[in-house]
Amino acid sequence: MDVILETKRLIMREFIMEDVEDSYQMNLDPEVTRYTNDGGVQSWKEIRHRIKNHVLGDYNKYGYGRWAVIFKPENKFIGFCGLKYIPELNEVEVGYRFMRDYWGIGIATESATPVVKFGDDRPQPSGTLKEAISAKKKTNGSGADSGQDTNNVASSLRN
Repeated sequence: MDVILETKRLIMREFIMEDVEDSYQMNLDPEVTRYTNDGGVQSWKEIRHRIKNHVLGDYNKYGYGRWAVIFKPENKFIGFCGLKYIPELNEVEVGYRFMRDYWGIGIATESATPVVKFGDDRPQPSGTLKEAISAKKKTNGSGADSGQDTNNVASSLRN
């Protein structure tokens, strides 16, 4: 297991194909995917394709990506948090998505904070993640931890 980041309650590691079922179950919840703008997941085969070709592909192509988040007290996959390069915008976004049972307990903040630091420590095609966040805060502020996914942080970096 390639642990990328670790906090008091969380392990963030690269996705493995064994995460497909848990990821599929998480994405079946319409509240989890309500604000993701990705059309939701239509089938197990689709989530398998996304993980295999997009998530694992990003690790190889960019050296980072979305990471599986494991809740240490239960040794359980609860979602993802990580960086994604958006070539058409030449930007890097921070995104997260978690099973609804883990909303409202600070998981988004606990996972996104070290991810932002990780991104800031690495040069990105469009500058550093820190520069993108600073620019966004100057224009319209940034969101707080809602406890649910949703690319809220990511969207703020894109706009």
